[in-house]
Amino acid sequence: MNRAFIQMAYFLSVAFTGTTALATQPVPSAVAATIHSVQPPAWIFRDNKRYPAAPGVKIIKDDYLLTDRQGRIHLALANGLLARIGSSSRAGIINHSNYGATAIRLAFGTLRITDEMGFSSNQQQLNIITSHGTIHVHSGDLFATSATNETVVAMIEGEVTISSGSSSRIVSLSQPLSVTRLPNLDTLPVATRDATAGFPDRVRQTDIDADSIAVTPEGAWSAHLVSLPGINPARDIARLLRRYGYPVDLRKISSGEKTWYRLSVDRLQSRHAALLLSERLKAWDTIKTPWVEQTGHQ
Repeated sequence: MNRAFIQMAYFLSVAFTGTTALATQPVPSAVAATIHSVQPPAWIFRDNKRYPAAPGVKIIKDDYLLTDRQGRIHLALANGLLARIGSSSRAGIINHSNYGATAIRLAFGTLRITDEMGFSSNQQQLNIITSHGTIHVHSGDLFATSATNETVVAMIEGEVTISSGSSSRIVSLSQPLSVTRLPNLDTLPVATRDATAGFPDRVRQTDIDADSIAVTPEGAWSAHLVSLPGINPARDIARLLRRYGYPVDLRKISSGEKTWYRLSVDRLQSRHAALLLSERLKAWDTIKTPWVEQTGHQ
């Protein structure tokens, strides 16, 4: 069995907090990142509790993020970089301060770092730590994938310095599409995108697809899953859906003399995304006739 899935199964077995909204909890002033967008299922682990990842949630030191085979998480780091966590991945903030470097541990899976949000080399540093070594990011656009035997780092453009955990060797990458492998620090020849076998597909594993079930800050669609007359059954279903990585909201709806408790996923990026989510969750016994509507402005 794939090591990533064994590890993922372990982390999914820890305690789960069902109805507490992580976004409303107070966090320390040293916020390392803010979730920008999510392709669920995806989770945040904090203090041995699990929460569904959702836009706007603040990420702090010792938080870990996990995605399944369909999941993605995009993080706006405090230093201006954008971190894209790909499918079947686990990454966490292991160090951050307002005056020092941010360190991300990539336990397994894929991670892409871009500076499209306005990073400069005189801002805070970023270090990516894997079981095979450390990647010191100075600037640019890079892609890393970590598995049991090796970590592969591809410099799309910019500059990084890489140190191996098993030796004192250090390698710098500054040429576009240069690639090295840890722990041996084997540097592969610079190649064009077309000539790099499988490279574009691996990078796309960190993208949030335009036609996917994605929750974004600009998302204007909602999938209303079910409305129930009792609060406790609604809470039970919400807890279960959140356990499976969906950022479900529970609302009290009054209609005349009747009160309903509605479960919805909001801020979906398109009507297509809302319909896809509705179809996916209709397999659940309690979700029979979900409906979608535009609840914001695109």
